[in-house]
Amino acid sequence: MSSSVEREKVRDSWHRVLDHLLTDTKRPGWGEQLADLKVDLFREIGTRVGYIFTTDYLKRQIYYPTHYGDIEEDSIRIRKALSHALTDDGLKVRLVESEGGANPGEVI
Repeated sequence: MSSSVEREKVRDSWHRVLDHLLTDTKRPGWGEQLADLKVDLFREIGTRVGYIFTTDYLKRQIYYPTHYGDIEEDSIRIRKALSHALTDDGLKVRLVESEGGANPGEVI
């Protein structure tokens, strides 16, 4: 296999990971599919540098604590919520007068 073909496989695997990151994170199985795509990428990179790893080996041997995945998912949710709140369709502020007879135009 030529090095050009091997490089293309690595790039294709990387693009599949990037494409998946742009999909709906709330879709069932999103995290598992991301993990599978990363394993495919790692396998291609390993092959390129001379290591032969099976997909099964990589899935079972890669150390990636659940906590890291939770942090990543939380970050995505927070970023999307903040983005929504700061757009025209998001955060709304309503000014009202107090019932105690505040001065007209006074903000409480």
